[in-house]
Amino acid sequence: MMGEQLLVYVPGWPARIEAFLPKDRLARLAGRELARGGAVRILDYGTPAHLERFSFLCPSSDSLADPESLSWWRQPWLRWNLSEKMRQWHTDISREIGRHRPHAVVYLAETAGDYFQARQVALRVRDMRPDTPQAVCGPFAELLGAHDKRRAPFTGACPACGLDSPTGMTGEGEGSLPCHSPAVYPALYGGGKFQVFPLSLDRPPTLELMRAPAVAREMREMDAGVAVRVFHVDGVLSAAEAGELAAELLARRVEGQYSLGCLPGPQSDSVWALSRAAGCRAVEWLVPSGSQRLIDDYYRLPFGMSEARRAVRMCRMAGIFTAVRMLWPCPEDDRHTRAESAYFLEKAQPDSVMLDTPRATERPDSRHAGDRHGLLDELRNRGFTVQMRAWQG
Repeated sequence: MMGEQLLVYVPGWPARIEAFLPKDRLARLAGRELARGGAVRILDYGTPAHLERFSFLCPSSDSLADPESLSWWRQPWLRWNLSEKMRQWHTDISREIGRHRPHAVVYLAETAGDYFQARQVALRVRDMRPDTPQAVCGPFAELLGAHDKRRAPFTGACPACGLDSPTGMTGEGEGSLPCHSPAVYPALYGGGKFQVFPLSLDRPPTLELMRAPAVAREMREMDAGVAVRVFHVDGVLSAAEAGELAAELLARRVEGQYSLGCLPGPQSDSVWALSRAAGCRAVEWLVPSGSQRLIDDYYRLPFGMSEARRAVRMCRMAGIFTAVRMLWPCPEDDRHTRAESAYFLEKAQPDSVMLDTPRATERPDSRHAGDRHGLLDELRNRGFTVQMRAWQG
């Protein structure tokens, strides 16, 4: 008799707050496997219960402020003790995987740290069960797997897992809803996972985008299965798509609150009042810059600054928490575009501002390095609530 397929998430260290969120990709893969008639279980170790064993090893902020509390002999001891705890953790997880006698194991790697942890566990599983195919999926699977072929325990393809390659599932999520059953995903029930569920609008290129009826159906199914009332629609919508989603939720009488990301553009006067009535409580507007020149020539986005200001203000007037996400600085930014961005935010008046430093392909050159915090300081001086998220490789 063929055993069950295991979908495993081992969070990287130090743990991020996102580690405690339900893993939508694994839930979708579980739903697809069940739809095919297979047996599947999700082992999600991103819970406080699993990570609390490391808490006493982490120095407090007070001790970090006092160099004498971390003397020359204690620092190596902390590193050694943490390494020992990690090795024992990997061994415990691999033994639990072995007890299930799976016919295949798939690991999720959302970050480089996740990939490293999955690799350490998979090496131990390979020693115990050399004939069990193992694969890894997620954003960092292809990026790091390409440089880890010699010793990586992951197979290049895993048909038993539904993987044609180590980076994604064949027909991932197609024709099936994510599974959040306690028999399949026990960490959701009493395990300490945050009950915030992403509803992804993105799909592999072979599949159609998930539209409003599918999102509404998924919200209703999840509410029935997990009794969840808070959702995040993962993706960037237009105002028209946000209105379609709100109308669909109201028509289906789906109760709950949700947040989403949106791109400025043409919109009706009632779209955000309708969204507020449907349960929308927060919108993050993607406005990379307040400079029309950069929006047109550098980012190549199809909206004007007047449209963006109107969209943000109307959303906030409807009683929805409104945030604006900007990218700063890009290679074309200067003091003039910084002033334009500050002026845009002053006129739009969002509840919050988030500044992202550029991705690796968009890193500013050295002449902008000293101005990295220029816009941040200017906005804070003007009374804005601002958060800056550093670029992570």
